[in-house]
Amino acid sequence: MEEKRKQQEMERKKQEEEMEKMKSEQEKRKQQEIEEEEIKKHHEMEKMERKKAEGRDGKDEKRAGRKGEGRTTRERRGRGRPTRKRKGERKRRAG
Repeated sequence: MEEKRKQQEMERKKQEEEMEKMKSEQEKRKQQEIEEEEIKKHHEMEKMERKKAEGRDGKDEKRAGRKGEGRTTRERRGRGRPTRKRKGERKRRAG
């Protein structure tokens, strides 16, 4: 009778230890996920700050009444600066 009781107590202790291990592992995983999310947010914030420092925020929308603000359609499409029109360029292209 006593042996059975001892055996049951040992089994109960083992189960409790296993449960504690599982809980601690779960908490560690949750903590790690939270840390990863914080790192991602921080990275995104740095990215946005860098973009602002470069001066690219809101440049592709032209402000009314101010010539030269913003970028031309051609620049927005990624072809760089628009080419300068030279004196006889239209005639050359036409014929």
